[in-house]
Amino acid sequence: METIVQDFINKYKEAALAVEEQTGISHLFILAQAALESGWGQHAPRNMFFGVKASRNSSEADRQLLLTTEILSAPPAVGQFPAIISVRLRPDGRYECIVKDWFRAYPSPEACFADHAQFFFKNKRYAKALAVRADPYKFAVAVAQAGYATDPAYAQKLCRLISRFANLTMSQFANLAIWRFDDLAICQFVDEYNR
Repeated sequence: METIVQDFINKYKEAALAVEEQTGISHLFILAQAALESGWGQHAPRNMFFGVKASRNSSEADRQLLLTTEILSAPPAVGQFPAIISVRLRPDGRYECIVKDWFRAYPSPEACFADHAQFFFKNKRYAKALAVRADPYKFAVAVAQAGYATDPAYAQKLCRLISRFANLTMSQFANLAIWRFDDLAICQFVDEYNR
C-alpha cells in the first residue's frame, strides 16, 4: 500500500501545489480529497479525481456515466439518477444507494485539479469553507458540512488522509489542536470544530 501512496504523491503533488498557488486551497487537502475520491488514483476514469457531478446537459466530451454509492435520508426518487442499481436501509436510518450518475470528465489530471478548485469558488455553499482554505483540516470539515459528499464520515476520512500527507512527527502533531496522532484524535478534532 505504501508504494501506491508514494506513487500517488509523486505523480500529483505538483498539480496540487500549482492549484494551491493559484487559489490558496491547501495542497494537502487537494491531495487527500483526490486520494479518497479516486482510490489513490486507481479509479479516476477520464481524469475524474474528485467525484464532481456533471449536469445532464453537459457535452458528451465533458461527462461520463459512472456507478457510485450515495447515502441518502430517503430512498431515491424516480428520475433522481439515470439508473438505480440497489437501495439498502442502513442501521442509522439512512439509505445506501448504488446508482449510476453523471460525473465530469477531463483531458488531464491538471485540468481536473484546476476545475475542482474553481468548483468551490463557483458554488456559494462553500463560502464558509473558502474562508479557512489555507488550513487543510478546517477546510475539510467545512467542505463536508457544506454537503460535498453524502458520506457522514467524509470529514474524518479526509482529515486522516491529510495527516498522512502532512508527514508530521508525533511531537509536531501534538502541537496542533489534536491530542493524539490516531483516528480518535482526528474525530475529536472534527467534533470540536463542529461545535
